[in-house]
Amino acid sequence: MKIKILIPNLVFLVGLLTLNVIAQTSPVKIKATPPTNLPPCEQGVEKTVDNGMTVTVFTARIPNSVKLDFVGIRWSSEGDNYVFRFQANSGFCRITAEGYEIEFSGSPAPVINLAVTTPTATPIPTGVDTGLSLAEEITKATEEAEKEGKEVDLSIPEAPGFTILGLTPQEVTRPTTPRQFATTLINSLDRNGNFQTGIAIDTAPYQLFFGRRVNRDRDYIPPQEDKPIEKRSRETLKGFFTRLLWRTQFSLATTKGTTETDKSARIGAGFNFTFFDFGDPNTDFRLRECNNNLNFKLEDKAYQDLGFTNRNDPRIKPGDVRKANARMMFLITQDFILKQYDKCIEESEKRNIGKSSFGVGTAGSWISKNGDSSTFTNNGQGLWASLNYGFEGIPGLRCTEDEIEDETNRCITPQLIFHFRRRVKETVPDPLLAGMFTTKDSNLFGMRLRFGVPKWSLNLEGVYRGERFAGKKSSSNFEMTFGADYRLAANLYLNFSVGGETKESSIPGTGKVFIRTSFNWGTSQKPLN
Repeated sequence: MKIKILIPNLVFLVGLLTLNVIAQTSPVKIKATPPTNLPPCEQGVEKTVDNGMTVTVFTARIPNSVKLDFVGIRWSSEGDNYVFRFQANSGFCRITAEGYEIEFSGSPAPVINLAVTTPTATPIPTGVDTGLSLAEEITKATEEAEKEGKEVDLSIPEAPGFTILGLTPQEVTRPTTPRQFATTLINSLDRNGNFQTGIAIDTAPYQLFFGRRVNRDRDYIPPQEDKPIEKRSRETLKGFFTRLLWRTQFSLATTKGTTETDKSARIGAGFNFTFFDFGDPNTDFRLRECNNNLNFKLEDKAYQDLGFTNRNDPRIKPGDVRKANARMMFLITQDFILKQYDKCIEESEKRNIGKSSFGVGTAGSWISKNGDSSTFTNNGQGLWASLNYGFEGIPGLRCTEDEIEDETNRCITPQLIFHFRRRVKETVPDPLLAGMFTTKDSNLFGMRLRFGVPKWSLNLEGVYRGERFAGKKSSSNFEMTFGADYRLAANLYLNFSVGGETKESSIPGTGKVFIRTSFNWGTSQKPLN
């Protein structure tokens, strides 16, 4: 009976020893980033006691300043080094094309556990096995997040082509960083009460033709104690002239009157130059930093799920590292990195909405009085300037860091916009003679209070307008408008405004109530690729 028990035990022991020796005589390959110019690793042989028996252990030390991928390999941290220990009488550590390679040999005592397992043997509680290493999975998930994730969407700028035609939903235009491409559909009453329909096509020429050749990551500025983050963030697109080109917008708009008193067709074309925009997501250093730290967020989450504070918790043991690696593989399959990427984008929207900016625009227009495309003539020119104040630095009027990081918080941000516009030699239907046209010059001063969140906003504006029709005395009036814009879907906005104007003493039929609506759709290259 004793012999029958001993033989199976002996067979099991021989098999265990065989696997033990095979596992411990195989080289261990550790990938390093970058794989060139690596510092040497220290190596040696130590004696240690395990279960009352003295055993020989081969030790390799690699500086922790090197970024390593050693999923499934037992290690510990001592000072400034990663330390790898294997039960063996001898061994060596060498540098290869991929990183470090550790090889050890000898006759280990059977009482100590295996110190090494291969990456494919790492247990993944969820049963996920993609065949890729953890580092490769993180890289793949990050690339997919950049491709499939959200874009920073702070509404679409007003079209300069419609500004010169006086058909924007609000008279006071906002200076902002333009989209690479945008279109606007409008249905509105013009200043003379005639119904107009039209379309505008807008683009940022520099972004459209040269945007893919601009490597904005090349301008990454690392943290510096002597330079505040707000200053660094405006330097990521280096050079004032480069940023001005990036933010220059060209617009081409056309409208058509639909009433018997106005069958004219109009074309407006112009440029808008944004000299500075503190809310430009392309120069948002915090967004860049957030996206670059997605792998650290994944690692912290994995350790938190295991009951630790974060990846730097001093209670972490070598066995916990293998569990955290397995947990990270599972979190990747649950789109954790994509969700964190989208959260970075949403935080950037709350941080940058309504920030201060300044822009100047100029445009020309042409008119066909009968709507025939062959009879277009010059319709004058226009020039305007807009200054947006975002209340930076005033407590309570900007989102705090806690509110930005809180996904459930929708802090409302105000902005105040000042606008001046000069329009000359504009051809318009004569207010005194039906079916006839005349010319006028006008000046406009306006102020607009806008407040809201990235998805919607409310607007209240007041405008003072002075006009002079050819052969008539100058006149003026005051206009009040209440409006709103709402994001229907990604890059698609509905703008709506309703208002009224005071009566001009020399112009009959003025003093109307009006309604204006427009649909804005835009697209752009994702910032901070």
